Amino acid sequence: SLKKADWIIFTRADSTTPDPAITAWLEALKLPYSSVNFISGEPTPIHSDAPRWQDIKEWTLALGVAKPDRIEAGIRELNLSVKHRVTGADHEVFDKKTLALCLETSKALLTTEKDYWREKTYFDQLSKPVYLLPLSISWQRGGSFTQILEVLTQNLSKN
Repeated sequence: SLKKADWIIFTRADSTTPDPAITAWLEALKLPYSSVNFISGEPTPIHSDAPRWQDIKEWTLALGVAKPDRIEAGIRELNLSVKHRVTGADHEVFDKKTLALCLETSKALLTTEKDYWREKTYFDQLSKPVYLLPLSISWQRGGSFTQILEVLTQNLSKN
């Protein structure tokens, strides 16, 4: 039950999250909450000798995430030319034949950190440069991560 929660975190938030009715309910319960959003960073190569990402003209994008459209919106802001898009369900293993065919006609591969670590051995052996798309968290409203840790630590020490 939410009444037993120490803190509520709304993910993938926007300026309207949480709904005012939910905010009033949480405040009546004196339950702290935060809204966070995930932000894509600039592509980071897995090898230091890779070309600058800004110099690459044709990319293969490999995403195994629940909502690839959100990540792709961030990629469009970077003005990357995505020639091929290979997507799968969240945590799904990529079809290696499809990726190989796409990489034949593109210059580099871009994937999320999560997808890279799930298939690190495969990505590390590719002949084309591989870049990771780092994600960071932006706290939209409510308490900071430090405040959340303080509350959790206090509550754990009470038990």
